[in-house]
Amino acid sequence: MAELRPYLQPDCNLASFARLVNIPAHHLAYYFREIRKQSFNDFRNEWRVKHAEKLIMEGKCNDITLEAIGTLSGFSSRNTFFLAFKKSKGISPGTFAAQYMK
Repeated sequence: MAELRPYLQPDCNLASFARLVNIPAHHLAYYFREIRKQSFNDFRNEWRVKHAEKLIMEGKCNDITLEAIGTLSGFSSRNTFFLAFKKSKGISPGTFAAQYMK
């Protein structure tokens, strides 16, 4: 995930990730369900939120909207980005970004 950053692609899902890492999708599904106890979508969204967090801390929210940061982080909608961010960080992206705005 860190090297290839497939989570930045809006169409990143379990099947496409399985093809990328050359592991059968059903094996990955088992891994996420039974070993990680986390859905693939939650796993992927954590990576996306970390990316958005990094962009915000770099000051990108001074140049582009939070919605654009969500899009650059792989989210396909504003709502999905805001919900995933709040789930991961406990605060909205706007509240988080306010700490880094000039």
